[in-house]
Amino acid sequence: MVSKHCDPTDVNYLLRANRAEITTTNGFFATPDVCSIELNKTYHLAMVYDGSSLKYYRNGYLLSEIACSGNMITNSYATTFGTTACTSNPWPSEFLGLIDEVRIWNVARTQDQLKTYMDKSLPNPSAQTGLKAYYTFDDLKNEQGNNTWNGGLLNSASIKDSNPTCQNFIADSCGITLIPDPIVIAGFVAPDTVCINTPVTIQNTTTGGTNFYWNFCETAINQIPDGINLGNIGNQLNLPVFMDFAEVNGNYYGFVVNNYPGQLVRLDFGNSLLNAPTAVNLGNFGGLLQNNAEGVQLIKDGNSWYAFIVGGYIGGGTIPFILKVDFGSNITNGSPIVINWGNVGNLAYPHDIYIFNENGNWYGFTPNAENKTLTRFNFGTDFTTSPTAINLGNLGDLDWSSGIHVIKNNSKWYIFIANRDNNTLTRLDFGTSLLNTPVAINLGNLNGLLNEPRDIQIVQSCDGIFGYVLNEQSNNIIKLNFGFDIESTPSSIILNNITGLSFPNSFSKFFRIGSDLYSFIPNVNSNTLVRLQFSGCNNSSIPNSSDSIPQQITYNAPGIYNINLMVDEGLATQTSLCKSIVVMPSPVKTPLFDTAFCSGDSLLLKTSFPEGTYTWNNGKTDSVITVNQPGIYWVQSDYYGCTVRDSINTLQNISPIVNLGPDTTICRLGSLLLNAGNNGSTYLWNDGRTTQTIIADTAGIYIVHVTNTSGCAGSDSLKLSAHTAIQLKVTNDTTICTGSNISLTANGNNVQAYAWSPGNTLSDPSVKNPLASPIDTTQYYIVVTDIYGCKESDSVLLNVAPMPVVTVLADTAICAGGSVLLSTNATQGVSYLWSPSGGLSSNTSATPLATPSNGTKYIVTVTTDAGCKALDSVAVVVNPLPAVVAGSLDSLICFGNSTTIAATSPTAVSYIWSPVSGLNDPSLASPVATPNATTNYIVEAADIKGCKAKDSVQVAKAITCICN
Repeated sequence: MVSKHCDPTDVNYLLRANRAEITTTNGFFATPDVCSIELNKTYHLAMVYDGSSLKYYRNGYLLSEIACSGNMITNSYATTFGTTACTSNPWPSEFLGLIDEVRIWNVARTQDQLKTYMDKSLPNPSAQTGLKAYYTFDDLKNEQGNNTWNGGLLNSASIKDSNPTCQNFIADSCGITLIPDPIVIAGFVAPDTVCINTPVTIQNTTTGGTNFYWNFCETAINQIPDGINLGNIGNQLNLPVFMDFAEVNGNYYGFVVNNYPGQLVRLDFGNSLLNAPTAVNLGNFGGLLQNNAEGVQLIKDGNSWYAFIVGGYIGGGTIPFILKVDFGSNITNGSPIVINWGNVGNLAYPHDIYIFNENGNWYGFTPNAENKTLTRFNFGTDFTTSPTAINLGNLGDLDWSSGIHVIKNNSKWYIFIANRDNNTLTRLDFGTSLLNTPVAINLGNLNGLLNEPRDIQIVQSCDGIFGYVLNEQSNNIIKLNFGFDIESTPSSIILNNITGLSFPNSFSKFFRIGSDLYSFIPNVNSNTLVRLQFSGCNNSSIPNSSDSIPQQITYNAPGIYNINLMVDEGLATQTSLCKSIVVMPSPVKTPLFDTAFCSGDSLLLKTSFPEGTYTWNNGKTDSVITVNQPGIYWVQSDYYGCTVRDSINTLQNISPIVNLGPDTTICRLGSLLLNAGNNGSTYLWNDGRTTQTIIADTAGIYIVHVTNTSGCAGSDSLKLSAHTAIQLKVTNDTTICTGSNISLTANGNNVQAYAWSPGNTLSDPSVKNPLASPIDTTQYYIVVTDIYGCKESDSVLLNVAPMPVVTVLADTAICAGGSVLLSTNATQGVSYLWSPSGGLSSNTSATPLATPSNGTKYIVTVTTDAGCKALDSVAVVVNPLPAVVAGSLDSLICFGNSTTIAATSPTAVSYIWSPVSGLNDPSLASPVATPNATTNYIVEAADIKGCKAKDSVQVAKAITCICN
């Protein structure tokens, strides 16, 4: 598909339909072959090298990869699409098909980035970070913008074709349509507060989900757990290292791996993991389970149960391996089919193992203690064939890594790894898929408390995210507190005094029974098994439920409880939701008491019960009511389900009656006398005055408190407003011309009457906008009255300016093509404007030169400094020139001969010929011409209006004449 190579020694990069290849400074690498592509089907192919592995993607899915390292070699071959770049290649290599786009980057693209644009073009390619070349084959240009890498056509290749299968693109692989894991969103509705012993109804609003586990009195994992040593069960434990368990048909089975000699021991617990188990040693399966055995995980796929075991320590004399134990449909099968798949993925004393399913395919992780790396397995869609595997290298400073824990938080996957030899924890951030290339972060030795850490487990609860780490050397547990951010660096404390720990090697997966949380811990030194217990509360009517819709529950003690819902536990879609519920104690009833209020007043009665629903004997349902009549009042409260009643006896005293009158409004500068009455009482106004009466002269609220001799108080208030001031705006002072008029305007809010003066030159002095026609300069005054009777005044000065007097040239006439000076005489004129302006030397001059082509009437407007204008006009008549013809043809005469030249004109009254030599009379219309030489005679004809026109005729004289 894309080639920049010739042979395995020089592969800069090579992308085939079923694998990817590169050559680095550390050698040649090729991803394992995957299933072939199908004909007449569109695929998206990608290869990514990130310095630690080479990955091959098809349709956005990682199908194969291989661990590799080193710097990529370079060569001088041209990057070639659809054939090999090696011109000396003797074998057929042309691709027969269509290539829609090719993109080349100098940064390692993530799986999510590949998926985003695998079926659509890149936006704004010149701004894409790391994009070096981009070809869409609409042309041969590099759409990234670097013309150095524009392309050319080879052999029979062509561009601008269309791909008929693009519209049917399906993101599948290997002929199997992959069904993405369903999106599961945990949700439920429950009251946030209830009263003690009140039934609680929970509504499950989860989207998706196949199994549910409710915990109504969640374990307080902040506490120090208890350890119960189960001893060496049946004396079958010998250096026990890892354990997993499963429930089958109501019975529980645990599987423990003995490290040396390598053995698998089954523990039969019966119907509860809290029972004392019996041990069945399944042995080493004829030597297939070697010494230095470590991690184990149980998987059910279809109807078959499997145990997968990793181990093998080169330093201990055993070959690293991954082992499949196939129990078939019976997990208690004593003769399972066992296959040792050997060392795949550069295993080196692998310890823990985690197997998972993503989009129908099985994968797994195991940390390699001996070479400090992490291996990822690809088992395919089932476990029938040997897995492929890649070694991801040392991520996050791995150092004798033992236990791993995989957790999903906020739709992102994380792996935590315990590093025994450097006393640290490593966190791998995978994003939305465990198949992505992770970001590795070493969290260090948290507070220096890690002492040869062996394993880690993380629990998410309503109180936050907590982790637990087993220390081999100090035989204790370290508790980690991430708060609510799993990507934070956690705080840590030691949990000492846990019974029975002796070289604790690993946690089993955590499990719940009732409200308690448990895990099993194998002890290597003492060959025992410890059951770890975080005790939960026992205050809920039922501790937990596996129903999708749980039954009603009650709480028998006040407190804050956590309801936790786990959905799809153990599946790739696992998610959880935690909510707190506050359980309140039943409110305490108070005895009857008396209270008093003054007549005319009211009394605020408030229940002593906390929040809830209330019923008063007057029908009110608020927590607080107001009463104005004496008597006994009682309130009954439904306090989150609890019911209790209290009573109050109310008495009445006489209060003063205070009346300041109704709210009112005054005009600007007005005032009002306020009298509080009730002689002999004490007074307090809100402005601090203490008299019975006050003068109110500013707008505002006036409040008086009157207290009589009985101690009862009365009050009243009056709102004194000022009418809105008239915002009077009149015409600005201005100047008008003599004989002109102008509309005066007075604008103001709420105005209903107008009075202008003097009124003798106004059209109507009682209107808003009278027409003013003053003879002389006049000051006009306006008084307006608004709807409240308030008045406002203003004035406007009108200056009367005289009009200019203008006189122009009398009407005149000119001949066509002639001109005339238009003179103007004006008094007080400061500017002139002639119209029309055509034919004028200037339309703003007092004396422009007029050269009209036709008869024109010119009008001049003269303006004074005051803007007064006067007009005058002059008509300029344009007389046409006479039409004259000086003979119809030029003449040729012999020497000594004469000829008559004749001028004709319908309007001419006089003629004059030139030159006069050889003419008998130059003033005749038709003189006789006897020239001595060839002569051009010009005639000028004048009409009765003095307009003149010319024409000419030539009289040529022949040197020799032959007469006949």
